[in-house]
Amino acid sequence: MNVTRTIVYVTASWCQPCKQVWPHVEAVFPEVIKLDIESKDGVAVAGDTGVQSVPTLLVLDNGRPVHVLSGQITRRGLESLRAELDG
Repeated sequence: MNVTRTIVYVTASWCQPCKQVWPHVEAVFPEVIKLDIESKDGVAVAGDTGVQSVPTLLVLDNGRPVHVLSGQITRRGLESLRAELDG
């Protein structure tokens, strides 16, 4: 079975930590989809995946969450996840 992997960064316009970590997320995961929790699609994805706080980075395989980083996301944590996914 082929796996379709999607990287989603869930953010909010009012979230300062989200704004601070975004450049690191974009650098480590250039294929990332940025999704604002305040948008219609953001609310739907958050509900479907159980996102409870922002910032949250989701790794979805065939639409199902397989990795979740939430809260205090660091560059080192992002790089570690990237290495694990590429491994």
